[in-house]
Amino acid sequence: MHADRSVGKCSTNHPQHHQSNPPPPLFGNPCDSQLPTYRIIPAEIFDTHTRSKGVSIATMVSFAFNTMIGQVTDIAIQNIGGWRYFIVFTVCNFTNAVFFWLVLPETKQIPLEEMNYLFTNAPWIVVGADKSKYRANLGQDLERRAAEVREKGVHEEEYHE
Repeated sequence: MHADRSVGKCSTNHPQHHQSNPPPPLFGNPCDSQLPTYRIIPAEIFDTHTRSKGVSIATMVSFAFNTMIGQVTDIAIQNIGGWRYFIVFTVCNFTNAVFFWLVLPETKQIPLEEMNYLFTNAPWIVVGADKSKYRANLGQDLERRAAEVREKGVHEEEYHE
């Protein structure tokens, strides 16, 4: 019994698809190359009030483009060849990487409560920008407020005695 090894992979059962040469490893798999990025970024950049709508719209757009790619891939491979078609994905991945590096600010170790401030106040080009100018530092602000409350409580106790 012959097992179908193409299940779950980005391929079609079209006979001409199997006759073309597979893309070199440099190009990777176009079906999942940017998928994690499109799932993570919308979940991080939207604040608590808009996150569900933002992630829903991003998921809808992602599924729409995945459907379009699924409809066009067989035609493109037949007309221009497999390896030439995968160059489109290589160019897309490269331009996405440049965009993410150039435009999206670093979100490492920043609480979700600060994301709205971060993406509202960050410059259009974040490379080389001073990060302290567009970070909210709510943790430091919370500590400052807690110290003020503690100090106020001490003064009120002295006043009531």
